[in-house]
Amino acid sequence: MSDVQRDPTRTAGNTTRVIEWVKRKAAAIGLTIAVTGAFVAMVSGLGYQAGFWPLFPAFRLLAAGVYGAAGAAIICAVALLINVIKYKTDFVSRSGVAILGLLIGGVVYYVPNSLLISNPPPIHDVTTDFDNPPSFIEVLPLRETTGAKNTHRYKREWKMGDGENARVINVVELQKKHFQDIRPVMFEGKGYQEVFQKALQAAKKQRWTIISVRPELGRIEAFDKTPWFGFYDDVVIRVTEAHGGTRVDIRSNSRIGLGDVGKNAQRIRQYIRDLAGTNSH
Repeated sequence: MSDVQRDPTRTAGNTTRVIEWVKRKAAAIGLTIAVTGAFVAMVSGLGYQAGFWPLFPAFRLLAAGVYGAAGAAIICAVALLINVIKYKTDFVSRSGVAILGLLIGGVVYYVPNSLLISNPPPIHDVTTDFDNPPSFIEVLPLRETTGAKNTHRYKREWKMGDGENARVINVVELQKKHFQDIRPVMFEGKGYQEVFQKALQAAKKQRWTIISVRPELGRIEAFDKTPWFGFYDDVVIRVTEAHGGTRVDIRSNSRIGLGDVGKNAQRIRQYIRDLAGTNSH
């Protein structure tokens, strides 16, 4: 009779040790991959912003980091499940590494993908006035120095792709469908000078770089820079007299990229909220 047959407890003990080793190593490996994925995802944008690599390699690095972190989260989840089965109510105290890896991997995967959850349209120019969008003027030299790929002129349609796969994107219709709440702000019974100061006050509350304030022309121009990839987006605010009051329009345009994952709309919404708050004062 073999040793295994003579001593079944020894076999059980060996199995337990193997499971423990796999669990411990899996959690450690998962945490290592999750931290590495987080680092790669972070430097993908910072490296592009610093000029170390072009945009598309940066996006590939980002994808590698994000999906690597997702795989790490799965590994740590398996290790955590083993602990739940084995230790039951005592699994938390024995699962610190697995829980940490699961959290890091999950966050790294969620943050970039959360931008796509709302299914933002593939547009990068958002305005409150389709018929007469506010124009960029004094920001134009800055656009040239940063190598802006997109035009500063408002285009109601964009062509995406080439040949048989080409399709026309109707910017106006997409904005109306996805951003129905973005409209001009009306100040009933308010004078032009008062409203212009309110518009400027609201602009100063944003984290923008204001480059032009022209009350005689009713125009404020600024730009915003995203912190991660360092993308530049331009903003122009126009104040005009309207029937019975004063109207404020705003436009936000990205210098590069077909889509903006909803950033320009988000920027305009925040400005409108702050501006509307001044309307009650």
